[in-house]
Amino acid sequence: MRIHNRYTDASGQSHFRDIDVEWVEERRGSKLSKRLPATGIIFRETQAEHDVDWHPAPRRQYIINLDAGVKITASDGESRVIGVGEVILVEDTTGKGPLVATCRGQDPAFDLRTGRIGRHQASEPHSASEPHSAFGPSLVALVGACRSPAAAFRGENRLRPG
Repeated sequence: MRIHNRYTDASGQSHFRDIDVEWVEERRGSKLSKRLPATGIIFRETQAEHDVDWHPAPRRQYIINLDAGVKITASDGESRVIGVGEVILVEDTTGKGPLVATCRGQDPAFDLRTGRIGRHQASEPHSASEPHSAFGPSLVALVGACRSPAAAFRGENRLRPG
């Protein structure tokens, strides 16, 4: 399995690379990686028009888009579409950071709000505090990561400074 990784180099430019997740155990018809430490999880709902100008990440974190894809452009110019269910480890907490644009009109496989195939529609009931648009809000899970990816995948126990 591979996950996306966005990081900053010494000159402050953000870049992408892939991290291979090693399977260390198989049981009951599934594969497991080793346990990677995390500091917590945040679920975030954003408006469908959640396009964000250049910005560094607020913290080192794993991001999993739960119901909509996103196009991310690193400051070196490389763009990737991170689809529903894909994982990205963002570590570019300094420098210019990325440009983020929602992938409009692409239906996810499963909508967690409704329990149905397809995207949450504006005609469906929502609370007054819920972000609302023709495309519906997007759900994102943010998991705080507390080690460098290289150290975590090597099994080192030292926490990353900062």
